[in-house]
Amino acid sequence: PIDAQAIRNAALEPTELPPLREGATRIVTVGRLTPIKGFDRLIRVTRRLVDDGHDIDLWILGSGSEQRALEQLITDLDLTGHVTLWGFKSNPYPYLAAAHLFVCPSRAEGFSLVIAEALTLGIPVISTDCAGPGELLENGRLGAIVPNDDDATAISSLHTAITHHLTTAATRDTEKTEDTEAIVTGKPASREALLPPHFALATTLRHITSLLTTQQP
Repeated sequence: PIDAQAIRNAALEPTELPPLREGATRIVTVGRLTPIKGFDRLIRVTRRLVDDGHDIDLWILGSGSEQRALEQLITDLDLTGHVTLWGFKSNPYPYLAAAHLFVCPSRAEGFSLVIAEALTLGIPVISTDCAGPGELLENGRLGAIVPNDDDATAISSLHTAITHHLTTAATRDTEKTEDTEAIVTGKPASREALLPPHFALATTLRHITSLLTTQQP
């Protein structure tokens, strides 16, 4: 079973993170840098969002064979000020807890532990339509799921879904709160308006634990 308190405690470990630009939205994603994870899709979505006038701070945590290709894509799309490849982090939770939004852009995905961890920290989730995330997010009740038929569809759908979240956030102060007490409770004030109406942390944790139990051999 997922240890929610351990995840929250790890999120509070002292970590030197860059400050968020005023008015910016921080999107975080985590995984191996391989084609199947679709991080190239999310980088292209970020270019569209920036072109729309949004200030996006995308953090990608992980290492892998696509590192150089993603670095080149970031350069080609002139996104060096908006996308950071952090590499592998033994404790990713402070980075995850700093997010306004977690996005899974995978082309295919099994059971995604990092989505479960994002939900545990009260972070809104958007995911492409894959078997594992669909089950974790209760087919859209606990987070947004977008079509994943091909790259063009996924990029357009992620752009639309993230734009919707940003529009929702515009009705309140979008500056990321660094209130550690809020992170421990799993519901930072700056993210509450983005959580789906069906989200209740205790119920969500029971759902995740149940799914994790069924995944065990």
